[in-house]
Amino acid sequence: MDGYNGIFSFTPDGNPLLGEVPGMKGVWLGESVWLTQSAGVAGVLADWIVTGDPGVDTTALDFRRFDQTHLTRTVSIELASENYDEVYDISHPRKRSSRLRKFSTTPFYTRQEALGAEFGTSQGGWERPLWYAPGPDCRETIRDEWASYGWSPAISAEAVAASQAVGLADRGASNVFEVSGPGAVKHLHEVLGSEVELDVDQSTGVLVTSASGGIAADLTIVRAAADSYLVIGSVPEDIWHLRRETPHSSTAVVVDRTSATTALGVIGPNAAGLLNELSRGGFAAATPADAPLIDLGGVPVRVVAETLTGAGGWTLYAATEHGLYLWDLLVDAGEGHGLAVVGDEAFTALRIANGTPAFGLDYGPQDTGSFGCMDDRLSAAGAFLAVRSGQAGLGRRWF
Repeated sequence: MDGYNGIFSFTPDGNPLLGEVPGMKGVWLGESVWLTQSAGVAGVLADWIVTGDPGVDTTALDFRRFDQTHLTRTVSIELASENYDEVYDISHPRKRSSRLRKFSTTPFYTRQEALGAEFGTSQGGWERPLWYAPGPDCRETIRDEWASYGWSPAISAEAVAASQAVGLADRGASNVFEVSGPGAVKHLHEVLGSEVELDVDQSTGVLVTSASGGIAADLTIVRAAADSYLVIGSVPEDIWHLRRETPHSSTAVVVDRTSATTALGVIGPNAAGLLNELSRGGFAAATPADAPLIDLGGVPVRVVAETLTGAGGWTLYAATEHGLYLWDLLVDAGEGHGLAVVGDEAFTALRIANGTPAFGLDYGPQDTGSFGCMDDRLSAAGAFLAVRSGQAGLGRRWF
C-alpha cells in the first residue's frame, strides 16, 4: 500500500468551506476538504453549480456561516488550532470551546456572572448563559458523568417559572440588520420573493427560499419607518441574502446593526403586566403583528412578539448602551411579578415542549414546504411556519 504526506486543513468549526464567492459570479470555493470528504464534496459542488441545488443541507458547510465581523485571522487560527488538537478525541456532543472565552459578551454579562450563570458559546463566539445557579428548591436527579454534562436541574426550574409567571432571557446575540432608502421596499420584495405589506410599527415572519425552493433563511421583518425596515435574522449568512444584487439594490442601503443592538426576551403570562407597569402610557400590543417603539422606563425599546417558546411574551430590542440599565430595570420591577432569569437551555426546553420548530434544526434548505407528506416533526414545522408567515398577511413563495 502506498502512502503520501499531505497538509491538514482546519477551520474554526472543523467543517469544509464551500459556496459561490459573493460579488464574483461563477467563482466557487471548495477549501479545507479532507481526502475522505473529497468525492462527496466534489459531487455536492457539481450539483450546486449546475442545478443550484447541492442535494444536501449545506448550512454547516457554507463558508458564509461565520460572523465576518468577529472572524479575524487570530480568531480563525485559535479556533482551528483547538480543532487540530482535539480532532481524534472522543468529545461530548455538547462540549464547549475553551478558547477565546469572553471574546463577545452582551451588556448583561456581569449581572449574569453574579447570578452564577454557566456559560457556553454560540457559533458567533457570543457568551451565552446556559442556566443559572440552581435554587434551593431544585430537584436533583442522579445522572452519570456523560449524561450530566451540559445539564443542570436549574433548567427545568427556570422553564417552569417562566411558563407560570415571567422569564427574562438574554437574546442579545440576535442578528439585526437595517434596510433603508427609497429602494428598500422593492429590494426586499426581490430578496424575499414576496411583497412586504406592513404598516409602520408592524412585523411579520418571512421565509427566504433558495434556488432549489428550500428554506434558506427565517427572518422577522419590522417596518420602522416609511422607508426603513429592521430585519432580524437567525444566522450570520442572513446578511448575504440582504446584500444580494437586485434591480433596486443601488437605492437601498443595508447596514448590519447587530453590535449596535441588544435584546431581552420577556416571556410568560405575567410579561404584559410587567411591561405595562414600566412603560409610559401603558403597554398595548393588540396583535402579534404589532411592533411598537415604546418608552420603557426611559429606554426607547422596539417590542416584537416572541414566537419561539410558545410561552407568549415579547422580545425587547434596544441600543446596546441601554442594555445594562434595561436589565436592572426589568429585574427590579419583576420581583413583584415572579420574574425568573432564564438561560438558553430553559428557553430551548420551552420551545421543544410547545412543539415550536427551529430553523437549522427542524427545517432548513432541504425542506420545500411540502410538510404534509413528511414526518410529524415537519408537519408541526409546516403549521408553525404557516402561522408565522400569516402574521401580517405576508405570503410565502414556494418554488
